[in-house]
Amino acid sequence: SGVAGTGWVLGLLIGFPVHLAAVWAAESRALASLLEALRGANPRLQAALIYAPGVVLALGGLGVWLAAQAGLLLLTNETAGAVLIAGPVLLAVGAWGIAGPLARGFHYKTTMVLAEIDAHYARLEDAEEGKLVYLEWTVRLTPESLRPHFLKDLRHGWRGLRTWVVGAWAAGVLVALSAVSDDLQAFDRSLALAGGALVVVGSLGIWLGVRDPLWLDSSLPVDAAQRYRARAVAVFLWLQGVVVLGALGLGWRHGSSEAWVFFAALEVLALLLSLGAAQASRWRERAWSAYLPGALLLWAGCLGVLT
Repeated sequence: SGVAGTGWVLGLLIGFPVHLAAVWAAESRALASLLEALRGANPRLQAALIYAPGVVLALGGLGVWLAAQAGLLLLTNETAGAVLIAGPVLLAVGAWGIAGPLARGFHYKTTMVLAEIDAHYARLEDAEEGKLVYLEWTVRLTPESLRPHFLKDLRHGWRGLRTWVVGAWAAGVLVALSAVSDDLQAFDRSLALAGGALVVVGSLGIWLGVRDPLWLDSSLPVDAAQRYRARAVAVFLWLQGVVVLGALGLGWRHGSSEAWVFFAALEVLALLLSLGAAQASRWRERAWSAYLPGALLLWAGCLGVLT
């Protein structure tokens, strides 16, 4: 908790002064040659701001690393290094101390440079980029009869439920971090986390049905069976972030045999959840009472068989 707490304080306070300091550095004669070497095709002021997030990440990582090292020393009863846990706090206090002077001298100029960067990239942006949809390239790999419904759900998910779609990859990162642990419970813990994430993200199939306008079915009658098959395919593909990242983490740390068991079990669970959510979505809001009990039973059954 000490590492997480001090890291949070550092992350809260360090970004603002570092971005202001980037403009100061860009105008510094002492650093001019360094920035000229690093800026590439970008103007010096813009380059300094473009690289500033990397500096924030490096300083934040340094502070959290120091705190983590202090935690390890405390666990081994070496109290001499415990002072390192204050590393993030000291960096945060230093950032807070320079924020005021930097803001008075460079805040207005920083906002102007940011506006210039936004305008520059707005000119370069392709108008078609806003229409791109995650996994849209897979449409041509599906049967002809499923494509219209599949594409509709992919677009609906990406444009209306993007947080849930991207959340599968975020959950996959957490599962992978759990999987790379050296302890003997890594497989069981990772399987439990991944299964829970699949249940949550798999509910996308329900949300697609709930958010479909009621008039659509009567105005555009379609083959319901094809619609729900296409929806199951879309949900199954969205779930792959959880499965793939978790299996890769487990394979890297614990070997391919455990990774393949993990991968196969979760793919089966993902398939069943996708089919269940897609079929239940025809009941719209009432689908939750059918999906959740079944999904939780499948998750519990997977854990019971493999752990």
